[in-house]
Formats: sequence, structure tokens, C-alpha cells
Amino acid sequence: MKRCAYPSVSLPDLFIGNQVTVYARQLRVADYGDDYTRRAMSASRVKTIIAIVPDGYEQLGKILDRLQQRGLSLGRLKMVMIPPSHAAELLLLPEHHPDVPRLCAGNVTAVEVVGDPNELAKLTGSDGGSKFDPLLRDYVHVFSNKVDAASLFEAHTTAQLESCTCCVILPHAVSAGLSGAILDAVLEEGFEVSAAQTFQLERASALEFLEIYKGVVPEYAGMVDQLASGVCLALEIHDPDRPVEMFRELAGPADPQIAKLYRPKTLRARFGTDRLRNVVHCTDLPEDGLLECEYFFKILQ
Repeated sequence: MKRCAYPSVSLPDLFIGNQVTVYARQLRVADYGDDYTRRAMSASRVKTIIAIVPDGYEQLGKILDRLQQRGLSLGRLKMVMIPPSHAAELLLLPEHHPDVPRLCAGNVTAVEVVGDPNELAKLTGSDGGSKFDPLLRDYVHVFSNKVDAASLFEAHTTAQLESCTCCVILPHAVSAGLSGAILDAVLEEGFEVSAAQTFQLERASALEFLEIYKGVVPEYAGMVDQLASGVCLALEIHDPDRPVEMFRELAGPADPQIAKLYRPKTLRARFGTDRLRNVVHCTDLPEDGLLECEYFFKILQ
């Protein structure tokens, strides 16, 4: 017998359709194991699609963080543009209804929320109660038209693919519920997030994306394992000046322990644990900013 580490899979990761990694094997959750488990978990693992409206963009990180703090998990996420005709269909309203323009005024962040739908209704005020979260009530729309709402994740990305750098919130941080707090820190520093989308990378894709580090850093194999271990959240950071260098300053040193000593306000100092669980990958070289964004927002689309 050989002692081995416990698989890093938690209960929020276990919902139908999600992919988890157990001892380097990527497995997709296909169904409940038995009727007892189905009865015990199905009511609290419901998928609901919401939209964070364009005028809630600056609060995007805070909204995601509030949802995760209340025990709701984030499934798919994608920043999209919604044409008026599609918005009217999603809202089950005529195209000239005053609620339609608000959803079409800019980038919308579509999110698949996994958890108790009653808790989500309470937070957003859609249950008619008084215990809502003002931030979620003002900027979150809960779709009742679930079939059509799912098509949001097939819409074109909002990536500009110019003057950009890539940030990837790593799977361990997403699973730990840190993606909202990290995104909020990025927005508070004044960076423009021009595209965002969740991905579940196969190991071959992780190897391809990180190939530049092969033979350069001793943690290469572990970096690949981490990137392929679950859902990651890729961000395109747009800046007309020096996007790669500016964002790398915010990310901080690759080793969070060094970052805590010398750059305590950086993302890796605030949220990271070690060189493999350092919460974000960011583009290192100026010439690679566009290439890495194209990998996620063009090649993997």
C-alpha cells in the first residue's frame, strides 16, 4: 500500500456536467450514484442562469463573491453581447419594453449558478421578500426562460484581441470560491476586463498553453496538473498602453511567500499559497499577451 494525497474535490464541485480531476484523471459527473443521493442533493444543486447587466460591470467581482459566500457555486461564465431581439426573447417581453435596452447597453456577464434556487431568489429579491442583497437586486437578472438563456454561452466572445494581456484564475482558486474576490481586486485597480469565460482544459491543452515554461521552471509538470485540474476563469485585460507589464505588476512574484514579503498588495500575496497554488497565471512577455488571449478566446472557442 502507498500513502497518497486526498483528492482535491469538494462538494461544490459535484454537480451534473462538471469535470473533476481525481489522481490526474479527468472525470465528468454524469449522474447521481443512487436514488438516495439524488433525493438528498438534487434540490440544492439546481442550475439557474443569471445575467449581470452592463451597468453592474464595476461590481462584477463583488457580485460573484456574494453569491459564493452564500453557498452558491459558479458553473459556466461568459461575457457576451446581447442583441435587442435576443434580449426580448430571453426576458419574455416585447422588443420595445424598457427592460430590454438595459440588457443590451454593453457587455453582459452570463453565469450559471449552481445551488438552492430559493436562496438565489431571496438574494436577488425575485421572491418578493425583503431580505434581498441590494447589489444583487440592482444588477442581477434571473432568467426564467432557461432553455433560451443557455444559448448565451454559445454567443460570440467579447474579446477585443488587441492591446491585451491574459489572466487565468487557476482551478484551485475557482474551486475555493476566490474568483469573485480576485476579479474585484483587478477591477478596483482600474484594469478593464474586456472578456471573461470559464474553461475546463484537457491535459493536452494545458500542456500546449504552458509549453513555453517546459525546461525553464522546475514546477512545469505541477503547473500543467493545476491548470488541468478543474474549471479556470480566463480574462482578457485590455489596456492601450502596456497591458502585459502593468498587469504583471498587480499579479506579483510567482512565489506567494516572496510576494507576501516584498509585494504584499499583489494578487499572489493576498490570495496565493505556494508556487503551484498562486491563484493566477498572467502573461510574462509583452509579445505573448495577444497570443495567450487568442488561445483562450479564439482557438478554444
